[in-house]
Amino acid sequence: MNALNENEQDRMENKMNPWFTMWVYPRKTTRYVIENSSMKYAILLAMLSGIGSTLNTASNRDLGEIISTPIIILISFTLGPLLGLFGWFIFSFISYIVGKWFGGSGTMKELQKAVAWAYIPLVWALLFWIPELAIMGDAMFQDVEADIGVGQAIIILFLALLEFTIYIWYIVTNIKAISEAHRFSAWKGLLTVLLPGFVIFLVLIIIVILIIGIA
Repeated sequence: MNALNENEQDRMENKMNPWFTMWVYPRKTTRYVIENSSMKYAILLAMLSGIGSTLNTASNRDLGEIISTPIIILISFTLGPLLGLFGWFIFSFISYIVGKWFGGSGTMKELQKAVAWAYIPLVWALLFWIPELAIMGDAMFQDVEADIGVGQAIIILFLALLEFTIYIWYIVTNIKAISEAHRFSAWKGLLTVLLPGFVIFLVLIIIVILIIGIA
């Protein structure tokens, strides 16, 4: 029986393509990339996620009102990767430290790989920028209504819903990837992700209270 299980696991590993299997087998894929992938791929994924994050930030903050679209794209593809690497390292370090509090056994290198490969959904979502920019143009980065037809509006709405779904799935993938790297339950992985944000929120509240008190 054990031999059959080992053979089945070997077959799955031979078929493992992290770009696709991370969507459906996040824990198994995370273990696979931790044991088999090079750190250079983790670095690449972090840089690509930084490009997407920079583009999304520019769009959400309507930076097209003050900066031209070509400059925004240039910044996203030059500064974005550096921001992605910085965010990746910080989040990996926090996940490593907080995970240890819950009894996790992952190393810093393992957490870096897990966090990076969990970016897979976000990296795939980068492709959506091609049709979005083609349809919306400068309006992607401005607080204006784009002059588009009904069919194009339906496409944009569909892409927006798909992006929202992908972002939700990224959160799930991230939690499971961190859980696998630390070799503990998904619940502990959830706490590992949420606790730092909660602590930062409390610190900000305290700072605001102190500032108000001093004023």
